[in-house]
Amino acid sequence: MPFVDIDGFNQPAPAPRFSNDELSIKHNAKEVGSDTNNICDEFNLDKEAFS
Repeated sequence: MPFVDIDGFNQPAPAPRFSNDELSIKHNAKEVGSDTNNICDEFNLDKEAFS
């Protein structure tokens, strides 16, 4: 299985597909908790409960 370096981390490369589209990984997943403030604002939740 081939691997690619994305943002300094080795990731498994996308599996081959039988189409004309070129497959690529654009970025790593977000850090855990990076969306907490936005989610709390959207659903009117207390941010302190998630600290």
